[in-house]
Amino acid sequence: MQHHTLRHRITPKSLALKEKISLSLYHTA
Repeated sequence: MQHHTLRHRITPKSLALKEKISLSLYHTA
């Protein structure tokens, strides 16, 4: 489990991008 989290480390950039997409989908729907 620890190795899995290490491999898929979330960077602030990807997190912001994910948040932006989520907001876009929310406003579109």
